Amino acid sequence: MGSALLDSATLDTEASSDSPSAAAHAAARPTAPPASSEALRRQVAERLAEHRSRRAPAQSSLALSPAPSPSAPARIRRIVAAVAERYARSPSYRAVLAAEAERATQQAQAAAQIAALNAQAVAAAQQQLLDSLDDDSLTDQAPTHAPITQA
Repeated sequence: MGSALLDSATLDTEASSDSPSAAAHAAARPTAPPASSEALRRQVAERLAEHRSRRAPAQSSLALSPAPSPSAPARIRRIVAAVAERYARSPSYRAVLAAEAERATQQAQAAAQIAALNAQAVAAAQQQLLDSLDDDSLTDQAPTHAPITQA
């Protein structure tokens, strides 16, 4: 397993696809696998040195960052206070969910009231239609005039 990880042929193809500087480093490396353990140690040491040399500029830039000024704690306190004030004024997630549930409940109640009013209106219209049909049937059954007799 260890020798497969240190195979320079696979690393060279991967390094060449990453960046142009990686391709330059890959060209400097030998392409044949090392024959002895001493050669393997040298190869590992070279790769480790290359890695450290690439990381050194990034770490040195971090080490050279300016020290915090004496006013930094006051600035940090102002920022913390501003963030705390902002979140103190905003509703919590639980409050937002409760308001949404209340709004949904009110909408459902309004829809139920409208449905009930519509059902009452339909029932009243049907009753009115039945009443008018009953009135018409009663007038049709009773004779409106007496038969005419000839003398």
